This record gives sequence, C-alpha cells and structure tokens, in this order.
Amino acid sequence: MIPPVIESICKYWPNTIINLRDDGHYARPEFLSWCEQQKGVNYITGLGSNNRLANEPCVLEAIKTCTKMCEEHRYWKVSKITFCEFTYDAESWEGKERSVAAAVRVTKDNGVFRTKVRYIVTSLEKHTAEYLYTRVYCRTGQAENLIKEHKNYLKGDRISCTSFKANKVRQVFHTIAHWYFVILQDHIPNESNIKRSSIPTLQNRLIKVATISTESETNLHFAFSKLFPDYNLLKIILKKIRSNLPPIQQSTWHSQLKFKFSHRL
Repeated sequence: MIPPVIESICKYWPNTIINLRDDGHYARPEFLSWCEQQKGVNYITGLGSNNRLANEPCVLEAIKTCTKMCEEHRYWKVSKITFCEFTYDAESWEGKERSVAAAVRVTKDNGVFRTKVRYIVTSLEKHTAEYLYTRVYCRTGQAENLIKEHKNYLKGDRISCTSFKANKVRQVFHTIAHWYFVILQDHIPNESNIKRSSIPTLQNRLIKVATISTESETNLHFAFSKLFPDYNLLKIILKKIRSNLPPIQQSTWHSQLKFKFSHRL
C-alpha cells in the first residue's frame, strides 16, 4: 500500500521530503531497500532485539552507565535512560550496514534492577540518537496515541446521526473535547503523577467530581468535599490555564467572570 501512495506524492510534488515512521514489523530488507532507492524518502522504524544487538559494546556500556546512576540514588524507585548509536548489518540485509540507535532504560525498584532496550533503524543523518528516538520516532507514535484517545475514549468514531452535516457537527464537538483534554494535560505540573495519564484517568480524577456551585452576576463559586484529594492540584491547573487565556474585550461578560474554589465545611 505504501509504494503507490509515495509514488503519487512524488509525482505531483517532486521536491517533497518524506520521512516514514513505522513499527518493527516494517524493518524488512525489501522495505528498507525500496526506501533507499527513492529520491527524498527517508525511514525510521523499530527494530526487534536479538543477541547481536544486545551484546553491542555501546549498548553494554550504556546499561552499565545507567545502572551506576541508579545505584547512586537512595530512592526506592528511580529510572535512568541513555542513548547510543552504531552501525549494524543483519544477515537478511546482505552485507548492507545501516544506522541503528538504541534507547537504554534501567529502573531500580526496591533494589531490583530492570533493563529495557529499544532499537530503531533509520536512514536519517545529522541527528543524535536521542533526537531521533525522542523527537522523531516517539513523537510520531504519540500522534497515533492521540488518534486512539479521540476514537476510544471520546467516541470520536460515532456517526449516529442520519445526515452528513449532523455527523460533521458531532465530530467537531468530539474534537473540541479532545483539545480541551490536551490543554488540561499541558497545564498539569510536571511533578504530578497524572501528568502523562490517559483521558479516563483525567476524567475520573479532575472532571467527574461532585461539587456544589453557586452562581452570581460576576462569580461562580464551587465548593468541594474535604475528601477530594486533588483539590490543590486542580486549583493550580485552573490558575495556569486562566493566566494563558487569549485577551478578551473588557466589555464582555467573560472578562468580568471570576471563579472561586473552596472546601466544604
């Protein structure tokens, strides 16, 4: 399916640079060779682990470095990650050496060390292993996760209406809701344990919360239960969101509206 699409793009936009990001099952010699034969087509794909990759000198040295950094910490649980790159030629590649980057993570949990190494093979040059893994490979994967969240958690694939326009409006509402969750997650402090949580966790921890609300001309007052564990966190998030809102004309009702929060007595 990929070659016809790429050939069509290159036909109409010959100067376009295309970077293909794929999972490990695409790391086949036929696919890699085809990409290398195309003008302006680069690839970055996952690569399955094997004994040769696991025993690469730079990988072993990275594991040793991460383990030492974990041992220096006195915390019960700590995780360290480092990156390395090397050239590798699999038997099926028929002597063709390709650039491989490895992300090595060592976790210490109650004195037990666990090691996880992920590999990627790429034709992209002039980039460090850390940049290729975190900014190119993982960032594209995060885009796929956002699509899954939109579909699975916010029911973005529902087209229950009988008309096209109605379903289009429904999709707009689903997308707006998803963006609100993205904005909410961006304003969560980095030290919070729900900073990278999925939408269901954010819904249960911060959205589906029982409150008593009182409305006046210029105020909305929300009273929370004293048992609400994320009260202070929610105040910090909403304060950060409000400070980053775009400017609104002072004559509008929204510019005068204030939010107040308190614990119930």
